[in-house]
Amino acid sequence: DRKLTSIFFGGGTPSLMQPNTTEAIIHAARRHWEAVNDLEITVEANPSTLDIEKFMAIHDAGVTRLSVGVQALNDTDLRFLGRHHTVDDARMAWRTAAKLFKRASFDLIYARPGQSPKAWRAELSEALRETTNEGMDHLSLYQLTMEPG
Repeated sequence: DRKLTSIFFGGGTPSLMQPNTTEAIIHAARRHWEAVNDLEITVEANPSTLDIEKFMAIHDAGVTRLSVGVQALNDTDLRFLGRHHTVDDARMAWRTAAKLFKRASFDLIYARPGQSPKAWRAELSEALRETTNEGMDHLSLYQLTMEPG
């Protein structure tokens, strides 16, 4: 007998979706499928789309895990990646997420142009320190692949 074990709102920027829409989808899923007691409901979020009201609304919609798309821990690389947040914005986002949600995590992109192995080790060490200090239990790492065109 299969049960619903997780709901994942990812790809693009699902944190732009209105929290009442998120809540409606969660309720519809629960109506259609029997869910486990500890159903994990994740929303991926871009730090530039979050403020305290949005955090609270996403939490109140029933989301149990927030994954923050930090991508880099230096402002130069964030600009290169086309991100509209700063490292300080990202820190505020993951620290707030860690306080509000049952689970929280963040993502980093590595193998960025000009990123040395030494710089990546330092960035990864900082990320691991932050996740440990904030009580997070997950960090996603994605390798950047540059495609021609």
